[in-house]
Amino acid sequence: MRGPGASETERESIEGISPEQSRFFLETMVAGAPVGLAFVDLELRFIHINDALAEMNGLPREAHLGRKVRDVVPDLWPIIEPHYRQVIDRGQPVRNLEIVGTTAKQAGVLRDFLINYYPVRDAGGALQGVGITVVETTDQKRANQAIRLNEQRYRSLVEATAQTVWTTDARGGITEPASRWMTFTGQSLGAHLGLGWLDAIHPTDRGRFLKEWASALETREPYRGELRLQFHDGTWRDVIVRGVPVFEEDGLVREWMSTAEDVSERKQAEQELRHTTRALAASDERYRTFVAQSTEGIWRLEMDPPLDLRATEDEIVQAMADTGHIAEANDVMARMSGFESARHMVGCTLRQLVTRIGDIDGTSIRGFVRAGFRVQDLETRLVDPDGAARVRLANLFGVVEDGWLLRVWGTQRDVTEQAQAQEALEQSREQARQQEHQLRTITDALPALVAYLDPEERYLFCNRAFETWFGQRPSDVVGRTVREVGGEMLYPLFKDWVRKALAGERVSYETALALNDGRRLHVQSTYVPSTDAQGRIQGCVVLVNDITDRKRTEAEVEAQRARLYDILMNAPASIAILSGPEQVFSIVNPVYKRMSHDRDLVGLSLRALSVGNEKGRVYSEALDEVYQTGKPRRLTEMPLLLGIQGEPLEQRYFNIIYQPLRDARGQVDSVMSFALDVTQQVLARHQAEELAAHLGSQQKWLESVLDLSPIALMLMEPHSGKVLFANQASQQLFGGQFPLGVPVERYDSFFHVIDPQGVAIPNEETPGARAARGETLRRTPLTLRMDPGVVREFLVDSEQLPAMHGHPATVVLALQDVTQLKDIEVRLQEAVRLRDEFLTVASHELKTPLTPLQIKLQGLAREAAAPTSDEHLRESVLRASESTSLQVRKLAALINDLLDVTQLTGAPLPLQLGRVDLAAVAREVADQLRSQAAQADCVLEVQASVPVMGWWDARRLEQVVRGLVSNAIKYGPGKPVRIRVEERDGRGRLTVRDEGIGIAHEDLGRIFEKFGRAVSSRNYGGLGLGLFISRRVVEAHQGTIRAESQRGHGATFVVELPLTGPEPVTPPSIH
Repeated sequence: MRGPGASETERESIEGISPEQSRFFLETMVAGAPVGLAFVDLELRFIHINDALAEMNGLPREAHLGRKVRDVVPDLWPIIEPHYRQVIDRGQPVRNLEIVGTTAKQAGVLRDFLINYYPVRDAGGALQGVGITVVETTDQKRANQAIRLNEQRYRSLVEATAQTVWTTDARGGITEPASRWMTFTGQSLGAHLGLGWLDAIHPTDRGRFLKEWASALETREPYRGELRLQFHDGTWRDVIVRGVPVFEEDGLVREWMSTAEDVSERKQAEQELRHTTRALAASDERYRTFVAQSTEGIWRLEMDPPLDLRATEDEIVQAMADTGHIAEANDVMARMSGFESARHMVGCTLRQLVTRIGDIDGTSIRGFVRAGFRVQDLETRLVDPDGAARVRLANLFGVVEDGWLLRVWGTQRDVTEQAQAQEALEQSREQARQQEHQLRTITDALPALVAYLDPEERYLFCNRAFETWFGQRPSDVVGRTVREVGGEMLYPLFKDWVRKALAGERVSYETALALNDGRRLHVQSTYVPSTDAQGRIQGCVVLVNDITDRKRTEAEVEAQRARLYDILMNAPASIAILSGPEQVFSIVNPVYKRMSHDRDLVGLSLRALSVGNEKGRVYSEALDEVYQTGKPRRLTEMPLLLGIQGEPLEQRYFNIIYQPLRDARGQVDSVMSFALDVTQQVLARHQAEELAAHLGSQQKWLESVLDLSPIALMLMEPHSGKVLFANQASQQLFGGQFPLGVPVERYDSFFHVIDPQGVAIPNEETPGARAARGETLRRTPLTLRMDPGVVREFLVDSEQLPAMHGHPATVVLALQDVTQLKDIEVRLQEAVRLRDEFLTVASHELKTPLTPLQIKLQGLAREAAAPTSDEHLRESVLRASESTSLQVRKLAALINDLLDVTQLTGAPLPLQLGRVDLAAVAREVADQLRSQAAQADCVLEVQASVPVMGWWDARRLEQVVRGLVSNAIKYGPGKPVRIRVEERDGRGRLTVRDEGIGIAHEDLGRIFEKFGRAVSSRNYGGLGLGLFISRRVVEAHQGTIRAESQRGHGATFVVELPLTGPEPVTPPSIH
């Protein structure tokens, strides 16, 4: 919306962008916006809505249009109605409105939204409706709530624990005040910071602790040790110190969380524990009930006798394996361990138990001992008797009294589903990382500059060519705009091309580029727009190739060719080049041409011309000898008797060279004939006299030669523009009689010269008038209207001939008819357009199923990382599997369509014929598509109660029926689709009728062609191949298919097939 102070120029155009372009950019931005956007009229009906808001409401975008807000979101209507009224009744916007409610997307699930309503007015200020922006904040609010809850839990845990807690950095120094430490030790604030806290450790224990602590910091393994710590009253207390590293995402240690447990009163605590144990015996029944009903495995290992922990590690491991036995277990634990019940597990030794899980040498027991007889979330992977791999997490806690291990408690839970989901997620991430690495490796290996720009002209990707060309690393380029990277000097060179590509146009051009090191490159730049599944521009791919060497080589070759050609054409000798064994003239210089009576020999074969000509035969044999042997032949001052234009033979003298010319492989491919006339001036004078004497005959001969030319040639009088001579080709252009003697002023009376728009060109601007004024024309376009409705295209060349030998100055005008070439050019452009359109649509359609796959995997990753229940995560994985399977099937269907088109375009379609009931095929397809129809709010009505049997290909007929019904659902959402099968006049008839958008009359024939469309691919997906495939399948059955429709009144497709099947067709003979 513009303010009242906007100028007329600002209203009409912004920086050269037309209103249509602005509207297109706005629609593209709205459609691809990550927030919900919509517009409703004054009756609160949806006029426009983007996909993001439609997805929040749980309905397709088409299902919103024309419906009222209260019908689309009935549960939210009581909340939002007053705010709509505020905008409509008072014209006041509503900003940052937070509401909580439910929509059809997840019935019964409360979701949070942040909404803005604002009035939309026309240019006159009249209210037209309400604009809406919606952002769903459900996940954000839940995440914030979870963060606050975790922080509260951590603070509560620290405050509730009786142990001393402090935090150190990765080097072991305290960086923030530890109030619990200062309270326990009595150290001051300055004394305990850094490594000062180590001063509170008993001097005897300090050396040992420093070695153990340094080792833990280096290995980044959790630390546990006992030492004496100074108490605030000056006494020494026995404590157990534990330190656990906290890692960053990159694996580096961020900090250490440490605790000190005062165990000075351990005996008293253990006595209290035994007292508590006796008290718990009274509630043994409740405990056993809990153990029996628990979903986790629970067990107790008794050491009989208790194990002295002063023994060596190997002795402890051996004793635990042999003397430890299962005293108690529930059925869940027994089944996890391979026992029939808890009764069969009780009495089993620890060695027997670990052997069942494949731990023959007791590695798990040794790990438990080294962990201080306490293990949390120990993962085991086993294969059940039925062959299924299971993942379980175990927690073990050893009861130690006075240095004796009495018993071990353990729990175990099955986390197979969570582990499988995590593994699948990691595999997907690894594949994505590998694909990205492969792409970067490939692009870095290219000699060209490759980059990707977003719509704001920011680099999202670039290869290492940036560093080679501009000295900038890819990491320094990504995230910056083209202007920032190229600077104000280079940016104007790219600006217009980049903007064209971001507007959807494929751009390719060549330009010179100056680098920072002073080098100057000639590059070929190509910009290819990139679109999303809805056809919206997401950015563009930039490919820049260095063609400096190629340009330099081309220039050098062209210069050498031009110099050589100038030498040959301007040399005062007779020179001709004859190619191949047939001795075809490829180059004839003017001297040679004059000696050949000015005959145009280029393209003619000397071998053919020499038939019946003795001199020509001798000349041809000499050239053939040089061609075969590859050796040059030189003849000095050779006397030759030459007769020109029938005159008596005259002796002339020449130095002659026959020089073999070789190709790039060193093979002789042509021979140059070089003859230098060394005859004295008298012979030259005689030649001039003969030319003067026979001037008249040469004129006639020239006119005869011109008449034989297929190109229209005319001789024109300078200045006046009167045509003095026109050859036969010119006469034929004008119906056999060319109008001679017409001056420039009267050209329009005889020649209807027009421009490309069909407007007559003034006489003085016609090519003939320009040539008469002395202008040299080279392939100048000319359009002539010959007869009503007949237009011919020409290319015009002209040359000024000076006065000589008694002839006045003349202008030669040549007209080459290129009408057919123009028609061919138009057809080629149309073929290229169809190819590009198909490639664009095919790329879009093949990418469409991949986008939901990526979204589902990302959503699954977020849920896996979030604090959620195992059951919820398992359900999410199952739902994602179903959704991804659907997208894979869609992708396979698109590929099958492309393969079908390849088969249908070539040889006749092979059919697997058999007895087929067309009515049964229609009913089966309808059943398969009912879920798709339900999503589009369509009802499928099938009238096929009577079998219609025929000799057809069942699979191909199902393909035709499926394609027609799918189209009816796509283009007629919310309306019924009627399918009718009947037998009529010995033919099976299938009729599919919808009440959708219909088809324009001029498109009814085109929709059955390859890539034919009646609607824009931006609004409706697909490759434009469905009806083409259906037509070819029906034609292969020697049947017919047609469409009956009007725009806005639905469409009817009718297929008729002979019941007897297609008649055999004899393939054409190949000779």
